[in-house]
Amino acid sequence: MNGLVLMARGWGFAVVLGLGACAAKISELPQAADISVSGIYLADATSARRVIGERLAELNYSDDSTPHVQLRCFNRDRTQVLTLIFHAGGERDSFSEFSLDLTQRIAGTPPTCVLRDVQAFVTGKQLSLGIDREDLTRRLGPDFIQENDVSGTVIKYTITDKNNSVFLRRYALPVYYGVYRFEHDKLVNVSFGFESP
Repeated sequence: MNGLVLMARGWGFAVVLGLGACAAKISELPQAADISVSGIYLADATSARRVIGERLAELNYSDDSTPHVQLRCFNRDRTQVLTLIFHAGGERDSFSEFSLDLTQRIAGTPPTCVLRDVQAFVTGKQLSLGIDREDLTRRLGPDFIQENDVSGTVIKYTITDKNNSVFLRRYALPVYYGVYRFEHDKLVNVSFGFESP
């Protein structure tokens, strides 16, 4: 079902209409959590069908040779790649993890679709490849783990307390993660979503 969010500035409220059970209200979304990329929401088949369309029909959800089904899509000018990951047992066309990369960084199976309406992939928290570390942590908060290696910096966010997290209970999954790789202080890879139970 398509969703609509209406926000009244200065009145301090949000009305969420027509969203499935998987979509969190803005007030319930933890600062560290991001749940969409360019209109496709985690665990929401309707949004995936609306944005990707007929390319979803080509996915083989019964292929036992891989642990998770993946769909890779280019943005309009083929400079970025969105990888959507489906976990076995989930609703058809409902993806549990997203990954964003620059095209020159990907290996393996090339993307099979082009999202012509997407100039650049942008997450629900307005994150995009190329932003700096400070911009990311300002949007997602200070509760992260940072690792440095020879090629750059990795920032990791996790939400694991299912008993006290309305967010995790709403999705009925135990762990949410976000991993953000920076090279020369610019974001070059984003991966977020729910770990496979």
